[in-house]
Amino acid sequence: MSEYIRSLDAFWKRDLVAMAGDIVWLTVEAAALVLAIRFLIKRQNYITEINVIWYATSLVFVICLLVSYAIQLGILAMPVSGAISDSTTGWTYWQATYLITDLSGELILITVFIAITVAPQVLTYVFSGFSGTAKYPRFVLQFERIAAWSLIKFLAALGGYYAARGIDTVSSNRPIFSARVGSMVTADAARAVFNIAGAFAVLVLQNLLTSAAQKLGAAWSEKKNSWPYRLHRFFTRNVPRGEQ
Repeated sequence: MSEYIRSLDAFWKRDLVAMAGDIVWLTVEAAALVLAIRFLIKRQNYITEINVIWYATSLVFVICLLVSYAIQLGILAMPVSGAISDSTTGWTYWQATYLITDLSGELILITVFIAITVAPQVLTYVFSGFSGTAKYPRFVLQFERIAAWSLIKFLAALGGYYAARGIDTVSSNRPIFSARVGSMVTADAARAVFNIAGAFAVLVLQNLLTSAAQKLGAAWSEKKNSWPYRLHRFFTRNVPRGEQ
């Protein structure tokens, strides 16, 4: 019996340590989230984007919470497993959960999208440049924005999912609330804030990259002796000035 009690004590200590670590990370992530939002607020043309991120988070949060409560109340069949379920509802639940949480799949999709949309433009510019008939790639920033927003919305939705899962963990374990449950809740809270902060961080990065690209483009075109300008002039030597 004493061995059992000692094992329980060890589990409690491990869960409490995990909770403390998650709370520390949660504090850091919350600070990063606040800083990212403050940065975007100073750029007033990003007010709409801030609302879009919070809407994506809220939408997934509400849907996941409603589904979890419907499962607890027996309105929906309880999902059995991720691969095989005894009901269409369970299978749909697990497939939707997989799509919402598949970060690696989202990154692969974005990489393929960038490769298909941006790489051909760059290669076309280079190959056409050998004959002096190149035209400057005109849709690189647009496709970059599409890719960035795909990741932003995914992270925002993922944050909403983890927030709903944390609340579901609390409600499904009432009235018992152990250190184990507490560590699960704080872990989900940390994941939720991490992904939401990540969404805002990607938006900040996208803003900085766009501004840098615009400034760089304006700067090298004004410096007639810079190598980018001379290379562009060489690549477009046979193109009328108004069509470059």
